[in-house]
Amino acid sequence: MGNLSDFILYLNEQAANHSIYVWGAQGQQGTDITEAWIRKCETSEKNAERAIAYWREQCEAGYGGVLRAFDCSGLGVYFLLDRGLIRSDMTAHGLMRNCLRIPKRELRTGDFVFHVNLLGKASHIGYVVDRARTVIEARGRDYGVVKGGLDGRWNAYGRPLYWVDDEVAQLEGTGQRDFMFTRVLKYGVRGEDVCALKRLLLSAGFGGLTLSNQNFLSATRNTVKRYQQAHGLVVDGKAGRETIASLGGVWNGGYGGRNAARTERKHSSDAGGWTRIREDRRSVSAAGKYGEVVLQAKRVDEQRAEKWRRLQTLRAADLRREEKQTEEVLLRRVQDGMVDGT
Repeated sequence: MGNLSDFILYLNEQAANHSIYVWGAQGQQGTDITEAWIRKCETSEKNAERAIAYWREQCEAGYGGVLRAFDCSGLGVYFLLDRGLIRSDMTAHGLMRNCLRIPKRELRTGDFVFHVNLLGKASHIGYVVDRARTVIEARGRDYGVVKGGLDGRWNAYGRPLYWVDDEVAQLEGTGQRDFMFTRVLKYGVRGEDVCALKRLLLSAGFGGLTLSNQNFLSATRNTVKRYQQAHGLVVDGKAGRETIASLGGVWNGGYGGRNAARTERKHSSDAGGWTRIREDRRSVSAAGKYGEVVLQAKRVDEQRAEKWRRLQTLRAADLRREEKQTEEVLLRRVQDGMVDGT
């Protein structure tokens, strides 16, 4: 599996394990966390008491042995350092400066979201984990690591460059979406493709399955149904071409028989009702499909390389511009008497 896929699985795991928020923490294991350690890390006695109270609650609920401790940037930095994608600790603002700025409408899985204060500095960070723009964040001492929506707290958006290789690998049918699905998965089947399906479901926020279990049984079928219901697909509990494609997987099983070839329904907000989507039933040869994927991957590779070159030349100018804007804002606030200029 690729870095991005592993990152999404890691984030979902921290949310499922009720990991806690402690100032400056970067993945300390629950078995090593003590009240004295939290007090040493925290910025004030009041904040320490809040973090300790939440930690005790999770321990009493049975999560003490599996949870970890993070602050907002530490949740991402722990993984990025472990994979060698960055070389040193970074704040939320530092992570933002390492991203390509994008508009909200372009957000996708793997992007970062930020809260930027009046001085132009990112003070909080979250991580987009699925196509529905679910955000996982180390929200605070009273919440720990949680899943949430793209709410009004987020006012800046960035695309990290750590996932470039994963994106190309996905187009080639390898890497982060690392399995080529060749059959309709339904109740009773068994195989590695079932495990791959479970990983895709977990990445999309539909967990509760044993990832190493190759059997497609009731729990898997029910999870597929929940995903289909949530995404406007035919709710039959079978993972065919449309369901796999919706999950971001790579389908190479033709139209998969009657289940995958039949028309699926999708909700249309514009029409205010149900719109029938017709499928193109023309077959595509495996060789032709592979050639198309390779060409598309090559184009993406060239585009990403150009973005890297542009970023290197623009980042210094961007940083100088941000610093100048920050100084101007701070100067105005000093002149207006909003802050102490000493």
